[in-house]
Amino acid sequence: MMTLYEPKRHITSLILPQEVRKPAPILPASYDHFAISVAGISATFSELTEYQEECENTINSNRIITGMKEKVANMNELKYDEELESAAKKEKHRCPYYEVQEVKENEMYSTLSASKMWYHPTATKVACIQYFCANVNSTEKLYIVDKGPGDVVRGELGSKCPSERTEGESGLCEVPSGSGMSKSILIVVLVTVSNFI
Repeated sequence: MMTLYEPKRHITSLILPQEVRKPAPILPASYDHFAISVAGISATFSELTEYQEECENTINSNRIITGMKEKVANMNELKYDEELESAAKKEKHRCPYYEVQEVKENEMYSTLSASKMWYHPTATKVACIQYFCANVNSTEKLYIVDKGPGDVVRGELGSKCPSERTEGESGLCEVPSGSGMSKSILIVVLVTVSNFI
């Protein structure tokens, strides 16, 4: 069990120690074999839909896991953006699973796998869309972010945040409270490894 991310609308009686995210856990080769159950207490309620919240929480949880393992010191927390969602629905996507597609340079990147977005630490926005993927002949969830890969700063998660951000409880670089963004009181994420090979 480990503390990962701050979901917005769930309640739990399980409380973990504050230092649970240190040291970094031993992780399996593929994070996509993780079944992530998220629970937490929030000071304010999000206006996002359940689908949008799940998208935001899933990708941020993956960024925490990978940020700790890969020593990414400047990994930003992503916030769901409905404008990015609307724009993504108008574009063509290749639906890659083992890589990230550049849809528009430094504006839009998409993938079927949330764990592949770790090499985009400076991204600030995320969205998800349902999209028919010809390569798998089915409608799938695509994860979309707004910034391109690179600019990775090595170090402990959250230790070298951009000047406009600070390290949050989860370790991700967050916009400081007082900017109008909601701040959760407590978070708990229960990670269950399923289908582990």
